[in-house]
Amino acid sequence: MTKIPICKSVISIFERKENGLGKESMRSSYSEFAKLILDFRGKN
Repeated sequence: MTKIPICKSVISIFERKENGLGKESMRSSYSEFAKLILDFRGKN
């Protein structure tokens, strides 16, 4: 498992947050980020 897809999806999540949809999008971004981390841990 490479870290590249994780990095790309993290970057896209934070880019979406930067686009400024407010606190709701931030909250969903962080939950998405947490899911990515859990998925990554589960695979290793």
